[in-house]
Amino acid sequence: MPDFPKKAYTMIPLFIINENVDIFPIYKVTNSLDDASEYMKDFVKGIKKRSKDLEVSENCILIPITFNSLYPLERKFWENPTVKYKYEERKHLFLQFASKPLAYSLLVTPSRFFKKKNEWEFSAALPFKAGTSDKTIEQFMLKSDLAVDERASHAAIYNVDSCVKFNWETKKIEIVKPPTTPTENLN
Repeated sequence: MPDFPKKAYTMIPLFIINENVDIFPIYKVTNSLDDASEYMKDFVKGIKKRSKDLEVSENCILIPITFNSLYPLERKFWENPTVKYKYEERKHLFLQFASKPLAYSLLVTPSRFFKKKNEWEFSAALPFKAGTSDKTIEQFMLKSDLAVDERASHAAIYNVDSCVKFNWETKKIEIVKPPTTPTENLN
């Protein structure tokens, strides 16, 4: 069974394209601020290689999360995905999630296992309103094409602590009110 971290982080970086701002919720869940910073540095380096017109803000939304419970995974979840978990839908869900973080929980899935390191990589899969039934989560898992390592026996439900502004270059954190737009509080 994957060893889910007790405390972890997920991030929502800001992209600037011709003066328009957009968000891209990161799938990767990191265990520390150092890991979050290093991941963002590598992520931005990769983005800049692909697009000269795209700028990434050094500030992003950092979402600290705390382990709550395990969610059992079943073989049937991988048998017939019928719904593509699209970027636009995910972006919309994560913006709602970041604007009212205490009203949500986060489904974290084991996305792959690294044999040489003997460790799992985890993904911030789906924010859902606190109190959502297991049946709703099951429907998402049954129908979506979300990548989950089939060797894993469990996913996890995390509580959301708050959202903070995180400068991934300096590792500086600033407490801000939850955003209602991608750029609010981040400049």
